[in-house]
Amino acid sequence: MDATAVVTGAAGDIGRAIVERLLGDGYAVEGWDRDASRLAENDAAFADQGYASRCVDLLDMSAVADASAAARDYPVRLLVNNAGGVTDAVTLKTAGEADFQRDLDLNLTAAWRCLDRLRNDLSGGGAVVNVASINGMGVYGFPGYSAAKAGLLHLTRFAAVELGKMGIRVNAVAPGTVRTKAWDSRLENDPALFDKIADWYPLKRICEPADVAAAVAFLAGDDARMITGVALPVDGGLTAGLDRLASDLCQAEI
Repeated sequence: MDATAVVTGAAGDIGRAIVERLLGDGYAVEGWDRDASRLAENDAAFADQGYASRCVDLLDMSAVADASAAARDYPVRLLVNNAGGVTDAVTLKTAGEADFQRDLDLNLTAAWRCLDRLRNDLSGGGAVVNVASINGMGVYGFPGYSAAKAGLLHLTRFAAVELGKMGIRVNAVAPGTVRTKAWDSRLENDPALFDKIADWYPLKRICEPADVAAAVAFLAGDDARMITGVALPVDGGLTAGLDRLASDLCQAEI
């Protein structure tokens, strides 16, 4: 354990899975989140494993600057920009300016801010993995969130090209639907919702947080040392194509 991984949004389901995976891979992990109570759950779950929490509001420039400059036992060699969120603005018609701006701030500006502050720490062999979304690749509702994730994917490519000379690799994962607590209220209204959604995916199943964490760990690790500037879908084949549509078009079961 001679390297620190900073994981933003560490208190959520996906963030916690990423923390657990990276601890298992030998990193000292620093989890950033604004939810102090859920960070305390991380502290209890990962006690004596090389984990430390830091309560940080990524929308506060000063807070990010202070957290980035904090003393730590091991240098930061990995940044996982996992923090994000989505407003209730499902369509352009329902997306007000405040909702749109908040989606951009949470899902794009916050990631840029962390990368900007930790760039020098990562120089000479560090890596960045941005947690984007298939919403950044196609139209699946939520215009502000989708636009922000599309921006994050382009920021990934831009940073990979510009920071390559510093020895920094920058990649992204793009999950599809992930089974997290964020779906709980909708599942209460429709317990069969995941079954319906899974039918759109070629693999006919819903992604788990551990699946996202595994993809992050791969892109962060030495096996991906020649990979930079890519977006790895973790989506059960959704962005590859729709078997239901193919069957209808071909008038044959695909």
